[in-house]
Amino acid sequence: MSAPPSSLKTGMDSGYPRGKESAMPDTLTDLHQQVNEDLRPETPLERIFAREIAFATWELERVREHANNPAAEAALGATYNRASRNWARARKELQRLQTARLNLFLRVEESLRPHMSLYPMADPARVPAIKRPDPALANLARSLEAEAAGLDAQAETEEK
Repeated sequence: MSAPPSSLKTGMDSGYPRGKESAMPDTLTDLHQQVNEDLRPETPLERIFAREIAFATWELERVREHANNPAAEAALGATYNRASRNWARARKELQRLQTARLNLFLRVEESLRPHMSLYPMADPARVPAIKRPDPALANLARSLEAEAAGLDAQAETEEK
């Protein structure tokens, strides 16, 4: 079986927590709490994906710790591949969910945009801008409606 990728030795594979490799918590529960603080899942489904990210990160860290063990090379490679796929899938789904939630949030009220930090995994590039009506077009629409109402009233008086 092939050797685990060289990224196992460098620790540059998972992307989470970037720059925090030395701050890896001692227990899975602590890591789960740290991930929840960082990703702020709100719905039950978001919490499931955040838990998957924490567990996959934990597995990747365990693989890194045993990367120099040639006897466990095959098992480490399989564990690394599974954990990497799980991490990427969970991250993608959490990002999709938080982007959808952010999109809904932004459509509700524009004044709440400063709160975008509540959605750390949301992809702002995928959130369409809110289209506000042009005041000039709104005035034109009102004047056309008034003119149409006036024409209707005139037509009614002519019919009598």
